Amino acid sequence: MNDKKKENITNEQTCQIITEIDYLKVRNEYIQHFKNIIENAQDWNGIYKQDTDSLLVLEKMLRELMKNSRIDSVAKFGKINLETLTPELGFGLLDGLALNNNSSKIFVTTKVLFLDYFKSQQFKTIDNLTSKELSDIFSALFSDARTTVFYSEQYSSNKYSKVYGSVGTIAQDIGRFPPDNIFVLIADEDYIYIIQKHLDKSIIEISECQAIYDSIYKNSQIQFEKYKASDLTDKKALDKSFELQETAWNKYCECYQENFRTCEEFDWVQKQIENIVQYVE
Repeated sequence: MNDKKKENITNEQTCQIITEIDYLKVRNEYIQHFKNIIENAQDWNGIYKQDTDSLLVLEKMLRELMKNSRIDSVAKFGKINLETLTPELGFGLLDGLALNNNSSKIFVTTKVLFLDYFKSQQFKTIDNLTSKELSDIFSALFSDARTTVFYSEQYSSNKYSKVYGSVGTIAQDIGRFPPDNIFVLIADEDYIYIIQKHLDKSIIEISECQAIYDSIYKNSQIQFEKYKASDLTDKKALDKSFELQETAWNKYCECYQENFRTCEEFDWVQKQIENIVQYVE
């Protein structure tokens, strides 16, 4: 977008109320602009500057949209969660403002922007979200890794329409390791709040879940050895190996959903979640 158009957008913000429709219209115009110019681009430095400037315009609009949210610090000092508007790594994250430090992330968006983002996944409501759906939601906050929820539950609240507390991981790979992050999603009438916090201490691995993973992963390794023995030609064995690894991971997480309440760390994690909910209040 040229400087004049960006200036007009900024000036318009000072004399009218910004809505989610306004924000999405401007964001989509920017995305289309970069999509049109990227194929034959020569001036990458210029594109990077345009991208940065465009994100700042959107960030200012988001501040206006979040000004009545419960977490003032995010509305005032949070940065736009989008990393780029160009079709490259980091594109397509969930619209909103976030505050980050080394061990936690506090994210705020409006319910309208949230539901618009997830409409392709047919999220028409945030009622009765599953661990898998929560995994997809939390993953939309990070560009370089996927979030997996091991255990989640919905909490009753007199102040909020929905509260979900979860434990899980943020990782690029799958493997047999216990959850090391807390995730809390809180919804009121207008806003969605997501807080991610790295656990202060490790959760001891559940032996039943470990055994389930190991038994399936062992068969995966058998298939992989079969693939190697074929001089790397037995693609069916390779595919089966990957399939069993995925199954082992899914069963491992399902085991935590079924058994985490019996862990000695459960009460401590619950207290952490309660503290996060109180912080948003």
